[in-house]
Amino acid sequence: GTFLWFDTPERRNVFLISDAVVNIKYVFFHLKDFPFDWESIKDLKNIRIGATKGYEFGGKEFKQAEENRTINVLRSTDDLTSLKLMMNNRVHIFACDLQVGYQLINDNFSQDQAKLFTHHEKPIKAAPHHLLLSLKVDRNKQMLARFNKGLRHLIDSGRYHQILVDQKQGKYK
Repeated sequence: GTFLWFDTPERRNVFLISDAVVNIKYVFFHLKDFPFDWESIKDLKNIRIGATKGYEFGGKEFKQAEENRTINVLRSTDDLTSLKLMMNNRVHIFACDLQVGYQLINDNFSQDQAKLFTHHEKPIKAAPHHLLLSLKVDRNKQMLARFNKGLRHLIDSGRYHQILVDQKQGKYK
């Protein structure tokens, strides 16, 4: 299995997909001294965009604009590299999961540097993410049912919400 992916028709051909585990919001991070606003992909035309290789978060329009080079996207091997590129003015904005981005900033930059970062409130994409289990493994239907039952129990008991609160407060480092 593999954890935290979007549910897509292509993935349903290969995987069993769990109930939604968490909703993830992808946003553009930028430095506070870079005035940034956007409503559509067209607004990104003259902006150097950092993104991580292998991540497809912006939908078909973003992907097509990147492939057609109507937007300038610099792909890095990992999220932290893109944040460092932003600090060095090699990219203006960086597309990342909201919580992951701030966790990386707080863990890898000084307090003074971390204060330089912000994000645009408009999400690039916000969607539930799921556990994926291979259709090729016979017992995975049973495993998925057990996982979904456990997830529902966590949600119903209030423990799921507490885990999310604790995670946001940095209690799981």
